[in-house]
Amino acid sequence: MNIPLPDPLAYFLTWTTYGTRLPGDERGWVDRGHGLQLPNGPLEARSYEGLAHPPIVLGNEERKVVEEVIRKHCEIRRWPLNAVNVRTNHVHVVVSSKIDPDDTAEQFKAWCTRQLKLGRRPSPKHWWTRGQSTVYLNTDDEFLCAVNYVLNCQ
Repeated sequence: MNIPLPDPLAYFLTWTTYGTRLPGDERGWVDRGHGLQLPNGPLEARSYEGLAHPPIVLGNEERKVVEEVIRKHCEIRRWPLNAVNVRTNHVHVVVSSKIDPDDTAEQFKAWCTRQLKLGRRPSPKHWWTRGQSTVYLNTDDEFLCAVNYVLNCQ
């Protein structure tokens, strides 16, 4: 178990695009307050039917926009950006922010959404799923492992 320390070296943040990791997903899924859950095909089908619009898959240009926004936001906030990898359906970031990691990720998501809306017409209502995965990187080994994963294992 990864226990948060008062001043971790960094956070490993991951979030997904809207509709690409639904409750019941065959890869497993996370239920808030109950943790990792087993696949559930009927639940996944119901979840898909309840989407406000089709799932979001980022194209190459959109992926570049997201990465540029994250880099610029870190520069403005003076947060060391240790690694970033924007995939078609999720984003990984290793960042040394001094604020709450969930707030850090929400800032990234909000600024990315603003820029993505400029390029896609009509713009979808939702770009990202609610929440994100947050891992506190407290040791050099945890930090190096996360950076390596983000940069080399995608």
